[in-house]
Amino acid sequence: RAAALALLLAACGDARMIQGEAVPAGSLARCTACHGDRQRIASSGTDPLIAAAPPAGLLGAGDPGDRAVGAHQAHLRGGAFWSAVACASCHALPAGTDHPRQEQGKVTFSGVAATVAWPGARAFDPPPAPSWNGAAPGGPATCSATYCHGSFPNGAGPVEISWTSGSAPCGSCHAVPPPDPHPPVGGETDRCAECHPGAGGGASHVNGRLEVSIPGHDASWIDPASPGFHAFTANLGLAACTRCHGATLDGGAFVPGCGSCHDRSLPAGVASWRTNCVMCHGGEADQTGAPPRATWGRAGDPVRVGAHRSHVGAAHALAEPLGCEACHAKPADALDAGHVDGPTATVAFGGLASKGTAPAWSRGEATCSSTYCHGATLAGGTNTSPIWTVLDGTQAACGTCHGNPPATGRHGQHVISWSVPCFACHPRVAGRPFDPSLHVNGTKDMNRSPDASVYGGFADWDPGAAGPGTLTGTATGCHGATNYWTGAPPPPRFGCQ
Repeated sequence: RAAALALLLAACGDARMIQGEAVPAGSLARCTACHGDRQRIASSGTDPLIAAAPPAGLLGAGDPGDRAVGAHQAHLRGGAFWSAVACASCHALPAGTDHPRQEQGKVTFSGVAATVAWPGARAFDPPPAPSWNGAAPGGPATCSATYCHGSFPNGAGPVEISWTSGSAPCGSCHAVPPPDPHPPVGGETDRCAECHPGAGGGASHVNGRLEVSIPGHDASWIDPASPGFHAFTANLGLAACTRCHGATLDGGAFVPGCGSCHDRSLPAGVASWRTNCVMCHGGEADQTGAPPRATWGRAGDPVRVGAHRSHVGAAHALAEPLGCEACHAKPADALDAGHVDGPTATVAFGGLASKGTAPAWSRGEATCSSTYCHGATLAGGTNTSPIWTVLDGTQAACGTCHGNPPATGRHGQHVISWSVPCFACHPRVAGRPFDPSLHVNGTKDMNRSPDASVYGGFADWDPGAAGPGTLTGTATGCHGATNYWTGAPPPPRFGCQ
């Protein structure tokens, strides 16, 4: 940027020779009799009238700070970030040497300065309305709302540019990069040429056209049968896609967004592909997104499928279904951090799975361990580190998570010695009628059994009420007023009342 500014300043104050094609003789020679410098030679693509443009003027002015000189040479010569502008773009040209003096108030914009549409695109709305503010002596010498200095869609707008200061650095006409819908490029100006051939100078910049050649994808990108299908790239992370398609992958004026295809068919109640879990996985039995349908091309990895269906969606035989967040983060949006940014999902246990314990996951062994759900807080379980890919039901059978009966308290005395069924004390658990909402739910449910007429059942359960190491409960039918679950022996089974 500093180099460009230095070049611009030099162009404004130096009438150096331009090597190239010779200026044609005739009327131009008559122009240079009064102003300019007939020794200047126009290069290819430069207005031949560069020889007649200030400096110098009729009064010999040569200072770029003089409005009669200003940035004439900077415009008529191409620069580091612009192509040459013809004289006729800013003011009318006289037909001959016998013409009125060109007063500063006679500036009439045309050509590229007043461009109203890009070829092949819609007209600008509103169109540029260039103006010159240099008619009054001593007043500011500025132009504003010209196409050349940002009066175009997504440009800087109707900004004022000083005619005599000699500064038009990169970024003064449009942001670097322009705001949405232009894709973000992080201010990397060297990337402009990826889509704009010749960006940064020459005939393709400030020429009244939007020169765009967007690097696209070949046909395999949208062919599900091809190894080049875009879902494989998406599986590896979406960061690379945002460079062209925008930070939210909504696309822009010249590149499509994901929604242009993926929003065409959405499940009921889902507003966007970004909240449509089943777009990439799941969807076979419910809308949770849980496999067995894994992400594109991953179905051959048994760990990606595993026991999702046994945990999420449909109720397990012995428990209510878990939410995704019990084992890993559940994104609210496909673009959330931690989602679609690595080869595998990050297992981070939470919720019920980590109640009173610190679970661990081993992808290499496909096992989870120390989870509440599989008996980490209980005793006597025969399989408290289940294998994620074993789906025959044996890993959640009664007795795999805790002893059957548990070895704690007086479980054995009640169940083995007295043949008291589990549901006498644990309502609707491990007996008739079974209620999975009262099993693996984070609490020890000790409420009156529906079969109280047969077994009595506890009316209240009060852990620790009798002191450390004891559990108590008032009851009718089985014991007297207080039963010490640990510690003091219980009263006889019958005849207590």
